[in-house]
Amino acid sequence: MHPVKLSIDCSSQSASFILSDASGNAITDLIIDKSDSLLFKRLPETFNQFDVTTKDIAMIAWGQGPGSFTGIRICATWIQSLSYIHQLSVLPICSLRARAQAYCHKNNVSNGQLSAYLTANRQFVYKGVWQLDNGFVCASNDLSMVNKDQLDQSCFNLDEYDASAYEIDFLSKSVENDKRLLTNSFDIRPNYLFDQFN
Repeated sequence: MHPVKLSIDCSSQSASFILSDASGNAITDLIIDKSDSLLFKRLPETFNQFDVTTKDIAMIAWGQGPGSFTGIRICATWIQSLSYIHQLSVLPICSLRARAQAYCHKNNVSNGQLSAYLTANRQFVYKGVWQLDNGFVCASNDLSMVNKDQLDQSCFNLDEYDASAYEIDFLSKSVENDKRLLTNSFDIRPNYLFDQFN
């Protein structure tokens, strides 16, 4: 088997992954399930089905959060172990940005600026501001955790838009992400803590 890229997201209520070949074409359909079932049952079954081994994986793109604490924690542990054992490159993608990308796809929003949030708890939300370029959500350093009272009416709620492996795969193809490629598996940690946004 030729090298493949694994794109995975477990930050939403459901989890999903995509295996892509060297040309970027999906080998598998998008599979959605609970994070533990996805990682420990469905993913190995799919690897067997397509005769893929962990040695065939050239890179993993993953949704590092914010989002479901349990899903992100399980996924981070799995990816950290796999990448350490097999010396794999890992590309973390902000799951909040992936949700913004899902929002743009669903609502045909293509240009301008997008200000959106995701509920963190009763009092706080994760907020991001991105520039849009022909439907592509460009990376932004303007990510923060703010009090819900600080939101303005132009800010969109992303709670109903799940991040998925489709958006993670799509965003991982951007040139700007290449500089964030990680090869040290111990740098892999979920991006859900307050200080990750400061």
